[in-house]
Amino acid sequence: MRNLKIALLTSCVIAGVFLGMKRSDPPGKQMKVFADSFLSTLEDEQKSIALMPYDSPKRVDWHFIPKKNRKGLVLSDMNEAQRTAALRLVRAALSEAGYDKTSKIIMI
Repeated sequence: MRNLKIALLTSCVIAGVFLGMKRSDPPGKQMKVFADSFLSTLEDEQKSIALMPYDSPKRVDWHFIPKKNRKGLVLSDMNEAQRTAALRLVRAALSEAGYDKTSKIIMI
């Protein structure tokens, strides 16, 4: 687990350098950069699954409890580069504690 955190943190730092980000950039800017980076890794069919119009009623139809039909692109359906890009975006959106909890849930 510790090695995974170190690897992800290292990849985020490296990605930030290559994407022209600064450590002091506000979270919104970081999230935009990582979202654009993630989307650029996807094929057209994957983008059609991953993206949804903001005003779509389906966008807010989600639950914390397991559901039969999940919306969105599943991590297991992504290649390694896509998963890394997706997790960078998640990391940029969450606090340290939030990301720690999320990574533990993903590993289950």
